[in-house]
Amino acid sequence: GMESPEIAFLLNEAQQKFGRMLKQSESSVLVWIYDDLGMDASLILMVLEYAKQAEKMNISYIEKIAKDWVESGVESIAAAEKRIVELGNSRTAWWKMRNAFGLESRSPSETESKLALLCVVEWKMSDELLKKAYDACIDSLGKYQVRYIKKVLTEWHKKGITTVKELEETKGEGEEKSSSKGKPKKAGSGSID
Repeated sequence: GMESPEIAFLLNEAQQKFGRMLKQSESSVLVWIYDDLGMDASLILMVLEYAKQAEKMNISYIEKIAKDWVESGVESIAAAEKRIVELGNSRTAWWKMRNAFGLESRSPSETESKLALLCVVEWKMSDELLKKAYDACIDSLGKYQVRYIKKVLTEWHKKGITTVKELEETKGEGEEKSSSKGKPKKAGSGSID
């Protein structure tokens, strides 16, 4: 019911986060998340914080995130904080990748978002290396294609490359390695730079 102190607290705090009075529809959704989804008020406020960080303070997005968290078992403040940190990381990672590629300011696709997190946060690749992968893609295809860039970066990751310097060192070694395996060396492979 609307009268419970926890709901009164939730709606009051939600107004602070929205920075305005809540619409009836917004209050109803928040109460529904609390009553029907069974999400704790403090967690609902974390959902609002997440939406604020994502710059998507609209009730349908908030509802979507709340359902997602319930389904994926986000039940503690710690788990919710982890989600918010991940969101921050993925936004920063995309920003870095977008700048390295010289792309216009826009939201990333699902693939771009995952790739940015992987390369920037997990693999700790330098901005210059991301730029090299982008250049390799443009040189080969003549256009931006995220799948191609992903393939290039994944190859480099398998070789332990995180900087342009390491990439250039590996290029040098690569030629010696391939000849030591007894494969015939491609003519002129060392001269293409």
